[in-house]
Amino acid sequence: MKISTKVNLGFGVLVCLAIFISGLGGIIMQRATAMESLLTHLHQINESLLETRRHEKNYLLRKDDHYLQLVDQWLLRLDGLLKETMDDFKEKPVLVAKLQEVLHLKENYANQVKLLAQAPQESSSLVESARKVHQTLDTLLQEEKKRAEEEYNEYNSMFIILMFVVTISYVILLPLVMYSVNSSLRGGIRFVREVAAGNLNASMEEHNYDEIGYLLEALRDMANSLQAKEDENLRGQMSRLALSGLLETSLEPLSQSDQLRAALQIILTIPWLKVRTGAIFLTDEESGDLHLIASEGLSPHLQESCARVKPGQCLCGLALMEKRMVVSAPGDDRHSIQYEGMAPHGHYCAPILSRGKVLGVLNLYLHEKHVPVAEEMALMSAVTNTLAGIIERKRVEQKLQHLAHHDILTSLPNRVLFHEHLAQALSLSSRQQKKMAVMLIDLDHFKQVNDTLGHQAGDQLLTETAQRIKGCLRASDMVARMGGDEFAVILLEVVQMEDAGRVADKIIQSLVQPFHIQGETCHIGASIGIAIHPDHGNKEALLARADEAMYQVKLSGRNGYRFWSEGEGETGSPRA
Repeated sequence: MKISTKVNLGFGVLVCLAIFISGLGGIIMQRATAMESLLTHLHQINESLLETRRHEKNYLLRKDDHYLQLVDQWLLRLDGLLKETMDDFKEKPVLVAKLQEVLHLKENYANQVKLLAQAPQESSSLVESARKVHQTLDTLLQEEKKRAEEEYNEYNSMFIILMFVVTISYVILLPLVMYSVNSSLRGGIRFVREVAAGNLNASMEEHNYDEIGYLLEALRDMANSLQAKEDENLRGQMSRLALSGLLETSLEPLSQSDQLRAALQIILTIPWLKVRTGAIFLTDEESGDLHLIASEGLSPHLQESCARVKPGQCLCGLALMEKRMVVSAPGDDRHSIQYEGMAPHGHYCAPILSRGKVLGVLNLYLHEKHVPVAEEMALMSAVTNTLAGIIERKRVEQKLQHLAHHDILTSLPNRVLFHEHLAQALSLSSRQQKKMAVMLIDLDHFKQVNDTLGHQAGDQLLTETAQRIKGCLRASDMVARMGGDEFAVILLEVVQMEDAGRVADKIIQSLVQPFHIQGETCHIGASIGIAIHPDHGNKEALLARADEAMYQVKLSGRNGYRFWSEGEGETGSPRA
């Protein structure tokens, strides 16, 4: 039976008390609504300030005027919110005075921003003025929260006293009403107090389905909604911090594998994602297969099995082939890579896309009972977009690095990289007390081919020459194009001078073989000068003496090799 029915059977005085309590409740709700509105305004002001400072920090870090424009926009929004709050609560002079103080500090902060645009290096005053605004606003927010709690406790005490009077009346007049109302109130008061104390997950005891019960249900729904919103905001903040961490990782001077390994660790430490195992694959540009580049928590057996994944193979290969996220549950037939003893698990396999091209795949391993949700999938999309930017940035850096140190035509190391390698090789040779050789190679009759068949044919000849020379060397040796038709070779760990001679002879024999260029058969040769370290000196002396030896080969008829010596003698005979 509803309370209203029971009261109608009681005394009219209870109706009066109920009306009085309702009026008081209305006043309490009105005050609570006003205070909640004020706190909402203050939170909006605080969020605007936080957003302003975030763009300010981005500008200080990256010196991008775009972020300075965003700072100006958010300062305008902050100014509007402050003035709007002062207008809405002008009946509170103390509050208005504090807001005016915040507004004044904000104006000083805005002036510092303008100065920063003129002198980017002067940022200390900006940070100090921003901190003052933040501290003043935070103090005001805490004071208003405390005042709201005090007012709420005061009205709550009055409400409890009046309800106690009503309860006594019901105990005397209507025992049945007493039982139903008290059972609801006890659980409701405990529930309200827990919610007021910040426990939005407070549970509510079983109650009668009367008016108070419905009210408590509404309060419980409100608390659940607030808790869900708070959890959502917290998850959003964690996600933003993770994405920010990923972007910061891309700026670190790390190799691509180290960058992606650090990125994977950041992803796996997002608390609300509840994923602790994962892997990142990169797409091989030549074969199109996926290669495991970073992993966390994978067993050695799984790392070996997933080291290379072909398009369409298992879930990662499916994500690569279909260019879409693949979500799977335990026991999915598409999960083809398995081994005995593998624990049941699900997957998020998200392709890392850039301009429609799959750069790789992010694979997260889910708990057996994990239920995928849209929020997680949205985060996966944001993460893969960020990873795509990291990978593209690193590839651009690698391409620029390659162009700076390699010959564009032959892809061999250029003069700059050759000198760097030579310095390292000399240091290693001295430390290990082993000989090394430097060869300078100049092509014979190249100009004749270039002038007869054209520069395009000459370029093709140089490219094939580079490959033939490279094929005559060990993996530890190096060949570089020094410019024009001149090449240089570094031979490490030369036991005897004759070893270098055999390599030179092998190169000569390789280059005298006919070249088939644009339907024509071309013949060239090579004049090679050789200097040995430490017998013939250090870096500058080696290069000069190898060049002198090569010149002597040219004078002696070309197409041969010669070791440098102080006299005219040669240890290798020039060939006709």
